[in-house]
Amino acid sequence: MALDNMVNMILTGRVDAFMENQFVAEAALKGSNNFAKLEKTIARSMPVGVYFSHTFLAKYPRFLTTFNKASEQCHNHKVTN
Repeated sequence: MALDNMVNMILTGRVDAFMENQFVAEAALKGSNNFAKLEKTIARSMPVGVYFSHTFLAKYPRFLTTFNKASEQCHNHKVTN
């Protein structure tokens, strides 16, 4: 499954983040120990989330706030255009 590959890649440091449908990710990771190893943020009001490893967020402590602000700006731009 592609999601399993993405989770393995984030946990091994090959990628720092990935986007996935919230319901798909939660269903696929239900009962998995890996789910607790990921950080989720909602990219916009649709059921979509972005998962960042705790290691990545520790290395870049201001990233999540910056990312959320940029996501909000993109969403607002799309809504008004």
